[in-house]
Amino acid sequence: MAMAKSKRERSVRDMLAGTRLASGTTPEEVSGTGTPESRAEKDSEECSPVTKGFLTSLFDSLRGDIQELRRDISQEVRELRGEVSSLGEHVSQLEDNEIPRGEGVAGLQQEVVRLREQQDLLQMVVEDLENRSRRQNIRIRGAPVGAEKEDIGAYVVDLFRSLLGPEETQEVVLDRVHRVGRAGSPGRPSDILACLHNFVLKEKILQRARNLQHVALRGHDLQLFHDLSAEPAAAERV
Repeated sequence: MAMAKSKRERSVRDMLAGTRLASGTTPEEVSGTGTPESRAEKDSEECSPVTKGFLTSLFDSLRGDIQELRRDISQEVRELRGEVSSLGEHVSQLEDNEIPRGEGVAGLQQEVVRLREQQDLLQMVVEDLENRSRRQNIRIRGAPVGAEKEDIGAYVVDLFRSLLGPEETQEVVLDRVHRVGRAGSPGRPSDILACLHNFVLKEKILQRARNLQHVALRGHDLQLFHDLSAEPAAAERV
């Protein structure tokens, strides 16, 4: 135990001696062989009071550091103000550009409304013209395919004559007559479309069919309608 303790003490002394040598301490101070006068002089130098010149030098150094720091801060503040100003100008430009864009969008919306109104008006005009072109047509529903026996014109004339009665002497003239479209629901044949030459006679036939409320020919129940375009027909069904 004593031997180990002695080794540790020598190791500590060696470390202290090495530290003092590295810091400029003389070998005599490390070994303790220096004279008492030299050691006292050294201690007196280390413990000498702070002089006015040293304080003045230290103050000047600190003041220079502070001034340099103030210059750096002022420069950074100027740069920051420049960036903020540039950003404000950019935002102002964006706002100025957004105002005409918003006005342009509002103008386009108004134009869309105007075009829609014009489209609705044109649609009404087209439907009116189409219905006027159909004003002399009668649509016959319920006649089975083949009931006309290869002469659909004669079949339609017989139907109209039966509705008008013997008191009507005016001749029934057809400009055209044919089946239209595909068959309706299962079991229902396609309609027959007849265009009369005389509009007044067409109105008489429809009026007689409404008054009878039951129209039949050759054992088949039939229905007669005005021939309307798709939009008015859908509106009437609703």
